[in-house]
Amino acid sequence: MRYASRDQKQRHCSCTSFLWAVFIAYGFSAIHRWVPDEPANSLLMFAAKLAVFVAIPAWILVARFGYRRRDLTPMSTKTSHMLVFVGMAFALLVFQSIAGRGLKDITKAHLPGNTLLFGMPFVFLWLMLEVGVVEEFFFRVLLQSRLSAVLKSELGGIVVMSLLFGLIHAPGLYLRTGVTQEGLSANPSLLMAVGYSIVITSVAGFFLGVLWARTRNFLLLVLVHAAADLLPNTLPTLRAFHVLR
Repeated sequence: MRYASRDQKQRHCSCTSFLWAVFIAYGFSAIHRWVPDEPANSLLMFAAKLAVFVAIPAWILVARFGYRRRDLTPMSTKTSHMLVFVGMAFALLVFQSIAGRGLKDITKAHLPGNTLLFGMPFVFLWLMLEVGVVEEFFFRVLLQSRLSAVLKSELGGIVVMSLLFGLIHAPGLYLRTGVTQEGLSANPSLLMAVGYSIVITSVAGFFLGVLWARTRNFLLLVLVHAAADLLPNTLPTLRAFHVLR
């Protein structure tokens, strides 16, 4: 196994950090401006996030730092892990049904049964890729693992990562609440968006971080994350892909 020198690691980390910062600052708004129509916007956004937050960092870790792909994203379908997924998915769906507005909006939409029957599995699979793979690789596999190594503390890495995970969602809640379908008012204040991100999203990030630390099962993280986002994103995703008008 080939390892990079400290100077090489610093150069690659600096370049990657610069790429992330540029994309976060300008990439999202540029894509929305250049390709506003759906589903092209969602597909292009996913491709961009997959490249910036998954493919490029993974290539650097494999090609320059000597990691193996199966070590970065270990996957298992062992029974105990799938039972964890079922239990956590059920708890998350119940929580979203009570605290969020996704289920209420689905009910108000009076969707035909066949639309829900085929639409929700499609949304789940889309979320596995769009938020599960992208966010879990970036925040848990990459960020949490590196933070834990730097801080020499698994718990410290989880806590710092969870806070960052929550705060990075705050701008979206503040600017695009109607799209994200969160349980907030139509136009929340910035303080409310930040508070919600820390109290709700950071807590979710903490549990996902613990799950990664305890299982090292990337597939389990992707499945749980998709389940957590299913109800809030069902209508927006179906509309984006023109399943609903």
